[in-house]
Amino acid sequence: MSSEENVSEDPVIGNETRSSNSASIKRIRARQWGLAIHFSLLAGYVVPVAGWLMPLTIWQVKKHELPTLDLHGKHAMNAVLSYFLFGTIGLTLYLIALGALPLGLPTLVAHVAFMALLAPLAIASCVFPIVAGIKANHGEYWKYPMAINLIPTRRGGKLSSKSSKSGQAKSDRGARRGARSKAFQKSEATTVSV
Repeated sequence: MSSEENVSEDPVIGNETRSSNSASIKRIRARQWGLAIHFSLLAGYVVPVAGWLMPLTIWQVKKHELPTLDLHGKHAMNAVLSYFLFGTIGLTLYLIALGALPLGLPTLVAHVAFMALLAPLAIASCVFPIVAGIKANHGEYWKYPMAINLIPTRRGGKLSSKSSKSGQAKSDRGARRGARSKAFQKSEATTVSV
């Protein structure tokens, strides 16, 4: 008799075990796909378009099956879009500076300035997906530094920023006040009717 058959003999324990196992498997799969979303950003170094196409595809295909992937996908796409925007602005400024400057020392300064601006962006686009992937594999969300929130990151109808915690506390206080006022109204009604 296998261990799976032993578990299914008791209907109560068997169902609890199966549901906890499936929930555990689902959490593990969500973590692995979260890792894949973030690590797939690095595919852009091998195939240029794959760096944004792979995370976008994984996010859109799996977000309904594993809802925790929605936030990972939004963070990854915000990073891709932000870094693309920063690179485009930097390249535009570089080309403007090259066109406006005469050849010689000012051109060399423009080259050095462009490299000084591009180097942190290049390092960030290599290191941050690795950090985010490791965090995702541990079941944590990690917002990329320097990423602009172009795609709103909402969880459960609330923003996933620190302000959502204070908003949650305010709504909890409001619910308690509502419960107290209802209790007060009931006590007043019984007092008046007596």
